[in-house]
Amino acid sequence: MLPREIEDLTPAVLTELLKPSGVLGEGRVVGLRTDDIGTGVGVFGAIGRLHLVLEGAPDSAPKTVVAKLPTTSEANRQVGMALRLYEREALFFSGIAPRTTLNLPRCFANEFDLTDGRFVLLLEDLGHLEAGDQLGGLSENRATAILQTMAAFHARWWESSDLAELDWMPKQDDPTFLAAIPGIVSAGLAQLPPLESELPPGSLDLAQRVDRGFVELIHRCAAGPHTLIHGDLRLDNLFFTPGTNTPIFIDWQLSLRNRSVYDLVWLIATSMEPDVQNDAIERLILGYHAALARNGVKWPLDNLRTAAAEQAAYLLSGPLSLIGTFDFANAGDGRAAELTRKWVRRGFNAAMAFGSYRVI
Repeated sequence: MLPREIEDLTPAVLTELLKPSGVLGEGRVVGLRTDDIGTGVGVFGAIGRLHLVLEGAPDSAPKTVVAKLPTTSEANRQVGMALRLYEREALFFSGIAPRTTLNLPRCFANEFDLTDGRFVLLLEDLGHLEAGDQLGGLSENRATAILQTMAAFHARWWESSDLAELDWMPKQDDPTFLAAIPGIVSAGLAQLPPLESELPPGSLDLAQRVDRGFVELIHRCAAGPHTLIHGDLRLDNLFFTPGTNTPIFIDWQLSLRNRSVYDLVWLIATSMEPDVQNDAIERLILGYHAALARNGVKWPLDNLRTAAAEQAAYLLSGPLSLIGTFDFANAGDGRAAELTRKWVRRGFNAAMAFGSYRVI
């Protein structure tokens, strides 16, 4: 029986989960202390840092691991199952992670029962590394390093026959998304006017045009060329080797078979301040296009630009979903409220900078 919550991860259960990876050798877990690191981070999962007390294990055995399980909220767990969030991450670590050169946390245990929406991941603790700070913002140099790395990953899967094996991974026009996301956009649009003064000129008109043509836009964005994408490429899902721009990627629950520019646009739209976007976006587009070419992908630059403009329009669904559900009046001055406001400004500025108004 898979554990249902962090508290179910007893020393005996952890020993059983960790044994197959070989990291314990002949040892076992005899005690633990748990830090909750998931509060305020995710709606669909529970995340904890487990400090392990080991007996008879080699010195190389991990002293801490990060545990990731589904949320204990039944309503949210059902949504997570419907969107295949748990399935995507579990199968990513079992089937895709071993075939990629991306820097990822080591996976010590990956057990799942997708019929019941239950899973448990025990991952390498990256707490000693530099965590990306989405609130602080993304520099051009760091964005370049991330996108160069992702270009090689995208090229590996570009229109590959291997994608056919990933029938468990949805495309952007999956029926579940088509049923849910247009309504989210409309709800957010109704809350946009009070924020209009903080946004680039023409933002409200662009949002209204996106709302009217959103279903068609989804199909255009899902038309290809297809590759494997992270789907939630933002600073809060990245770590860095201290003193470098070398990225380590976490959280693959939103991975998709999609156009690669989804990752490019999402990184910039969620994590880069508007003034940095305006200065750097052309260099980032050209650098990403050149990196694809170096890795064997021939995609005309004009086609990439059009796809990025369409994707930036689609990805306005992110900030619109936030303002459609976020209670600013009762949020105080917390990080969530500040990040939401930044995300809205960044997302709309990115849509303008990518030229979304030309394709809607």
